[in-house]
Amino acid sequence: MKKKITLIFTLVLMVILVTTLIGQCEAKQKVYNWEFYVYGQLDQADGAYLAKFADNVKESSEGRLVITCRTSGELPYKGQDALRIVSDRSVELSDMIMNFFANDFKIGSIPTWPLLCSNNEDLFKAMEIVKPYITKRLKDFNAEEIFWWVIPAQRFWGRGKPIHKLSDLKNVKVRTSSIQQQRFLRSESIKGIPVAMPSTDVPTSMTRNLIQSAITGAYWANVSKWDEFIDWGYVIPFGFSSRFALVNSEALAELPEDLKEILFEEGRKMRAKMNEEITLGDLGAIEELRQKGVQIIEPDPDEIKREREIMKPLWLEWAKEIGPEGEEVLAKIMEAIGK
Repeated sequence: MKKKITLIFTLVLMVILVTTLIGQCEAKQKVYNWEFYVYGQLDQADGAYLAKFADNVKESSEGRLVITCRTSGELPYKGQDALRIVSDRSVELSDMIMNFFANDFKIGSIPTWPLLCSNNEDLFKAMEIVKPYITKRLKDFNAEEIFWWVIPAQRFWGRGKPIHKLSDLKNVKVRTSSIQQQRFLRSESIKGIPVAMPSTDVPTSMTRNLIQSAITGAYWANVSKWDEFIDWGYVIPFGFSSRFALVNSEALAELPEDLKEILFEEGRKMRAKMNEEITLGDLGAIEELRQKGVQIIEPDPDEIKREREIMKPLWLEWAKEIGPEGEEVLAKIMEAIGK
């Protein structure tokens, strides 16, 4: 009787083992087809890097994980939809720009506040402080970060009469990309007119005088050929931001472990490449725009200090609106970056 029970138990274990091995083999043979919503074009700026990331994942996985990049021209989405569509799995991957989601990531968006960070190094220090809050908040949206990269200094570009200090923006219509940029422009010290719109609408809007200025990085302005319609650039480092490649949590859970490792490893490689090359490209872009005939206006260092002092009460006000946690995080960031 004992021998019979032992034999049955052995057979059951063998069946379980064989079934497991078959399942593992099937998982390794299965091809996973994912869609990746990318903001902008796939042949320029950040979009070209994300398209290369997708190619690298396909190559490293030997075709088992195929990521197809889609832009707003192919899918009925805008940059402001990036979080929603990865959350409900309209797409498996999405390209999220932090500026667009200040309401959803109140603490996570603090490093993007106008004039808080002075350079990329400041942004990296600030991001180390807020990253745990971003990771936690992403879980509420059924999403996870694969990698993030820096959006270099946001600057002012315009048509017509140039500005030489931020107070020159009084009554000027300026394209903005975040709530804090809008609130800054509406402040008593500026009294500008913020206009929210996608960067893709800037060329038409500026040539039709619907706006007179727009905030973006030199890198984006250059590769997007803004020199064809702008006259000047006021290159104050007005603000920095971050951009994320997100994945739907359920889609990620479906992947075999080796494909997960490939996905995150290729993400780490691409992050390093983008942070280095986009940063260098942004600095070079200012000179390229100058050579293309754009008047480059360097800010007076004393003016930057003065504007930053004007901003401090606004930072404290915005942090207070978030609550004690927001005030604590802002204090940590200001200490870390010497503000």
